[in-house]
Parts: sequence; C-alpha cells; structure tokens
Amino acid sequence: MTGRDIDELSRFLGGIEQQLKSVVSTQAEDRVASAQYRTDIRKEIGDVKAKVTRLEQQRDLTVHVVGFFGKAAHAISAALGAMLVIFVNWWLHIK
Repeated sequence: MTGRDIDELSRFLGGIEQQLKSVVSTQAEDRVASAQYRTDIRKEIGDVKAKVTRLEQQRDLTVHVVGFFGKAAHAISAALGAMLVIFVNWWLHIK
C-alpha cells in the first residue's frame, strides 16, 4: 500500500467512524426521548385518574343531595296531604 492508499483508507474509515458516532448519539437521544414520552404519558394518566376521582366524588355527593331533597320533598308532600285530609275531615264534620 502506498501513502495515498493509506490516506484514502484513513478518510474512508474516518467517515465510517463519524457515521457510527452519529448513529450512537441518535440512539441515545431516541432512548432519552422515549423515556421522557413514557414519563409524560404516566403523568397524564395520573392527572386523568385524579380528575376521574374528583368527578366521581362530585357525582356521589350530588346523588346523595338529590336523594335527600327527594326524601324531604316526599315527607313535606305527605305532611301537606295529611293536613289537607284532616282539614277536609274537620270541615265535613262541622256541617
């Protein structure tokens, strides 16, 4: 091999080395980006779970409040009905 062949081979090998370095750094960047993406997704899932929990708690509270007011309205209407029956009975016995 002559000096010129060695220089050409050296440049060729240097080009391969640069390409390998580029591939290795790209793979490392991809791994970091992938890990960050997974971390971001886990955070989003955690946030969604927290929101769902809050919504379920609000729904449960609403169901209990509506149930309470429904029972209260039923009791009030029953009391008014009983008072009406007593009044009509009293009114009919007066005559």
